[in-house]
Amino acid sequence: MRQVIDIQADSSKNKVTVQLLHTPEKEDCITVYDVSGKILQQVKINRRNTAISFQPFVPGIYIIIVNSIKKTKALRYLRK
Repeated sequence: MRQVIDIQADSSKNKVTVQLLHTPEKEDCITVYDVSGKILQQVKINRRNTAISFQPFVPGIYIIIVNSIKKTKALRYLRK
């Protein structure tokens, strides 16, 4: 099966880059949750590469959910 979402974490810069390998649809979005399930940030994807900065967040574990019309992908991210 062809990959349609690529997520790259760069802990040295406290950012995560999401790359869609298809043209974004208006429903595509990225949601960042803390470990308790609280939504901290939600971003609509309007281009193929979208970066999320974790600078405003305190160190800890976060869950990133990428919802695309073609696929949903999750990533656990450790903010140091």
